Amino acid sequence: MTIASFKDKQDDLVINPGNLAVIAAKYGTTVPTKLGAPGGGLIALPVGWEPLGEVAKKDGAKITPDVKTAEIEGYGSPTPRRVLRTAESVTVSFTAQEARRVNVEMFWNAELGSTVADADGEWQIKKSAADGLLNNYYSIILVGQDTNTAGLVFPYYIFPKVSVTKTDAQSFDMEAELAYPLTFTAYEDPVFGGYMAHGSAGAGQAAVNTLAGFSAGS
Repeated sequence: MTIASFKDKQDDLVINPGNLAVIAAKYGTTVPTKLGAPGGGLIALPVGWEPLGEVAKKDGAKITPDVKTAEIEGYGSPTPRRVLRTAESVTVSFTAQEARRVNVEMFWNAELGSTVADADGEWQIKKSAADGLLNNYYSIILVGQDTNTAGLVFPYYIFPKVSVTKTDAQSFDMEAELAYPLTFTAYEDPVFGGYMAHGSAGAGQAAVNTLAGFSAGS
């Protein structure tokens, strides 16, 4: 045996999501259970889903799991006897660049379904103290795109129920867009059967599933 055989390095299993789409819907909208379509493409999303437009290139989208544990210690034992997994969660963060209604709505935790521009082309939202009690829920999907020697690869995350739990500063800046930095926390959805799904689709993915350990019987 050699170190190379121990590694079994496979370049086609290194995924670079060089493009990214983020799509959202009001919570309660039908959430797809898969994204891949016959022939290696992507499915058409159910009614009610809308794109968030481009996201900022600098940080892309970050999916951050968080695990909390508790240690059981024995008197006189220098290391824990057991470690208990007590909680887990995941957050999703990205900066939406476009002044779309859905991005404004998420950033300000507002309900803007009836907000339209007036005869002069001006739109406006108002926030009041009472709005602070709102907690709007959404479903979001992140889909990346890569390619290998066999075709396209679409790594993705599906979050059936999320809410915005953090927003970062929005700046009037001569050298930057008026962006909408958003962080979401994911929640369990009993209809979906979990709080997230992670997968990959496409003709390029199908070609490497055996190498990756995802083929039937592997």
